[in-house]
Amino acid sequence: MLTSLLFACACNTKNQKANNSDFQALENRYFGQKPPGLTPKPFDPDIISPEGIFEEGTYTSDMKSYYFVRNNGKRTFFVIKYENNHWGQESETDIRWPQFSTDGNKMFIGKLYRERKSNDWSEPKSAGTFLKHMNHGRSVSAKGTYYFTAYKERGPIGAIYYSRLVNGKYEDPIRLNDDINRGKYIAGSLISPDESYLIWSVEREDGYGQSDLYISLKKMRELGQIA
Repeated sequence: MLTSLLFACACNTKNQKANNSDFQALENRYFGQKPPGLTPKPFDPDIISPEGIFEEGTYTSDMKSYYFVRNNGKRTFFVIKYENNHWGQESETDIRWPQFSTDGNKMFIGKLYRERKSNDWSEPKSAGTFLKHMNHGRSVSAKGTYYFTAYKERGPIGAIYYSRLVNGKYEDPIRLNDDINRGKYIAGSLISPDESYLIWSVEREDGYGQSDLYISLKKMRELGQIA
């Protein structure tokens, strides 16, 4: 479910680029499938899932590369690129579950990141020791703030933290309040590019069973500045 939201929430940013002449036509962006709307539908195009074994995937910010996973009992990772006005042939890759910065210049993989170098990527680099307790669910806002889940002790009770880039260095992680960090199996934090909302998964007694998705909107001050 969270993968679907990651895909859907990115659409507004991608659609803003529709007038860019270097951006493929709308009908090409989703491998022939109808562009997403408000009603969830399976994303399972034949070109990436010829045997129905597609598991999940993500686009680069310019939507010209798509990294995805097929699972037929064993996960295999692929990338497919949009070149010469069409999608090419997929190839296996050692890049697993990447995320990309809003400007497309960074690729985030686990606790590491890579920087774009022309048509390639740099060697993996460490973001810093502030991520030492990160378990999963990392996302990064447009201004570089990390949101991630950490399990500092054994058991199902985790918490979402954030760390801002201040004067070129990341601050010590700050735990979000108990309204968000309530329940167990807290995971999958997805921050919007402007940090106006956060989506995450958690299991709570008042939920619908197992893990559910929740959204929290950042409150605004009377002067219109983000609190």
